[in-house]
Amino acid sequence: ALLHIMHKLSHEYGFLVYAAHVNHNLRGDAAVNDEKFSVALCNKMGIRCFVKNANVREIAKNLGVSEEMAGRKVRYEFFDGLMREFNIDYTATAHHKNDNAETVVMNFIRGSGIGGLSGIPPKRARYIRPLIDITRGEIERYCSENRLQYVTDMTNLDNVYTRNKIRNVIIPEIEREFNSNFVDTVSKNSHIIRDDE
Repeated sequence: ALLHIMHKLSHEYGFLVYAAHVNHNLRGDAAVNDEKFSVALCNKMGIRCFVKNANVREIAKNLGVSEEMAGRKVRYEFFDGLMREFNIDYTATAHHKNDNAETVVMNFIRGSGIGGLSGIPPKRARYIRPLIDITRGEIERYCSENRLQYVTDMTNLDNVYTRNKIRNVIIPEIEREFNSNFVDTVSKNSHIIRDDE
């Protein structure tokens, strides 16, 4: 969805779009297929796609951090390098409203201060998040309405990861039992906290 939107806007506003895909090599054939899907999609749209392969499991072990943290480090180092090498002004990531709610809840549970409760900022330095106020459901509807094919990372359903437990267990339970608009509530509060900060 993000690539489709940026591609459409590039024609309207006259900027160049690249894409970047990181294969973390954590999911065997599924990761290889996701990489192939991303490259084929970009080729179909006439967008240059940069690909990085990394052994995130080994990097995490060497750094003594979680695979989630190692993957994030690899991605942002890759993006930063591409921006330098190709004089790219901004990198847009597809973080959305649900991601923001998950981040705020995770930070709250871990005892974060006001910065962590501010959630994912719409812009941080040269990183922009055009979908940050759009829910995952709205993005899925956009894909359906525009007949966009996409793949689902099946590890998102694996509750071994903290974020996935929050996404798949905690937030749905809160929505069922206490507040059906919990994601919107968290998002609004994160905006208020960010303004206060």
